[in-house]
Amino acid sequence: MGSVGIFFLSCVPLLKSPSFFLSLESLEEPQSAFEAVAFLATIIIVHESGHFLAAYLQGIHVSKFAVGFGPVLAKFNAKNVKFSIRAFPLGGFVGFPDNNPESDIPVDDENLL
Repeated sequence: MGSVGIFFLSCVPLLKSPSFFLSLESLEEPQSAFEAVAFLATIIIVHESGHFLAAYLQGIHVSKFAVGFGPVLAKFNAKNVKFSIRAFPLGGFVGFPDNNPESDIPVDDENLL
């Protein structure tokens, strides 16, 4: 990683603060554990929002946007997108529609992911 990696990490205000690293030592406290989960959920929301925004800007329809995995705790629909918050905030996903029968792209196209 070297000095270039350290430079980029030092640009992140939270990582620049020594109190952030000191707070990692006391994760035994319930409040600190809650803060760690909230911080992780925030990172996931920002990350998945990037996928959502990239798809939107390219005109790709998104059918689902979720933060967390497991059972759905809360959900709502907006503009044909199903948004949900799930039980375990350890990840998230942006879902795209299943096969479109009207598409002219073959299902076995080697360029599809």
